[in-house]
Amino acid sequence: TGFITTLVSFAERRVIRMIKNFKGLFENMSTGLLNFFTLASFLFAVPIPLLKALIKYYNDSSINLFFEWSRISSIPASIAIIILCVRVIVYRKNQQKVRKALSSGYHKTLRNYKNMKEDIANHMEKEKMNTELLTRIVNSFCKESLDDIFSIFQALTGKECSSCIKTIEKTDDEREYVETFIRSSNTKISRNKNDEINIIDYIDKNTDFDEIVNKKKDYFYCGDLIKLNDNLKKKDERYENTHPDWKEHYRAVIVIPIRIANSYNGETAEEKEYTIIGFLCIDSMSTKAFTEAQEIYYVEFAKAYAELFFSVLFDYSKNLKRINEWEK
Repeated sequence: TGFITTLVSFAERRVIRMIKNFKGLFENMSTGLLNFFTLASFLFAVPIPLLKALIKYYNDSSINLFFEWSRISSIPASIAIIILCVRVIVYRKNQQKVRKALSSGYHKTLRNYKNMKEDIANHMEKEKMNTELLTRIVNSFCKESLDDIFSIFQALTGKECSSCIKTIEKTDDEREYVETFIRSSNTKISRNKNDEINIIDYIDKNTDFDEIVNKKKDYFYCGDLIKLNDNLKKKDERYENTHPDWKEHYRAVIVIPIRIANSYNGETAEEKEYTIIGFLCIDSMSTKAFTEAQEIYYVEFAKAYAELFFSVLFDYSKNLKRINEWEK
């Protein structure tokens, strides 16, 4: 009895260790490869052993078909069960990461927003605020929020993402263009340098912004810009971008307008007419990041942050005007 107990205990430890090894292997494996192994294990566990058993039974009808199939499929079936268990474990762990990123990230943003508002209000009340300090406080909040956004989207998609806020400005002849207000801290240096290049990003020369501002779309969402561009070329059109090297920085984008309905802005207007002051942009080099199936969920989540950024930028503009009046 002692020997059997020891043997069972040893077998349990071996199985647990095997599952842990499989788990570590599969956590670093791409979804496509993981799906391949899952399908392969199923084929080797069920249909292939059954086919082998049928062939053997056809050649020798005296054998027990079920026993023969069970014998052939025992090892592949065990491997298939282990893979299935590991997939469930990995899935649950990933879901925990996503839930943690969503809850803690959004809570952190709202807490920082409350603290920023209080900090600005205290300085404004004592008339100790100046343009430099106000800009530093607002930029700090926006950068931390953008960092929360890219962390959340990386947890959601499993792919590297970055984010930025762009504001709408006007040239002397009233032509609208966008300027980068601030980027997430994980943005590559080359993209920050791109912002300093003397290129004016006119809205009507960038498909992402043009679709929203001039074609009145609620947002711009594309999981594969190169594929989109190829499809547009068939219609004698193209994906427009004022930066020719855009493919080196991103292949998939979500662009959400930072806006307010004119009916809430003291104007008499239709419900779907908006004043747009900027854009929240989230992008990735991976064409697997923003899938069509997840579009509605990713967009709604990004919109929540865009609503918050409207309040931040609108108050920033109002406070700048007050400071300018003090300094006159």
